[in-house]
Amino acid sequence: MRRILFAVLAVVLAGCSGEPTATGSAASASRTPATTPSEPLLKTYPEAELRQHPCRALDERDRAALGIAADGKLETHEGRRSCHWLAGDQNVSLQFGTPLSDARTFTRNGRVTQVSVGQVRGEHRMAVQSEFHRICFLFFGLNSTDRLVKVTAIPEPDAPQEGACAAGVAVLRAVLTHVR
Repeated sequence: MRRILFAVLAVVLAGCSGEPTATGSAASASRTPATTPSEPLLKTYPEAELRQHPCRALDERDRAALGIAADGKLETHEGRRSCHWLAGDQNVSLQFGTPLSDARTFTRNGRVTQVSVGQVRGEHRMAVQSEFHRICFLFFGLNSTDRLVKVTAIPEPDAPQEGACAAGVAVLRAVLTHVR
């Protein structure tokens, strides 16, 4: 069973990896979504910048759409930075640069599935989702399978478990629109 789990994780994450993109000039710091000219530009950031400042990965519009009332709280654990938000009744954390070994650990005893995160850089992409003990972990290989984007969703004590993964997937989809 463990071999199958690792094989699924490796295949999905290998399918998630893409070619790294160049940082580009200051003029390319934002891209315009298919919206009216009166709407502000969607800001995008290099992955390395979001690794240092993960709370930048959701803007005010994202937070409003996701039911997040406050700015994210920056946290550091074992030298890695993450951002924490309360999305409705779900605690959601985001971390860039999570080692593949962590993904293997967090998926070892969970119910592992693949979930769509939509279009990323013009390609339909999938993430690995693992659920156990009222926690939902999502892993996505943005530029490599060695360092992953990790979203963790944990319901508030009285909140239902069913909302954790849905909240995590919604946050991950929004985050990926801000990564270049």
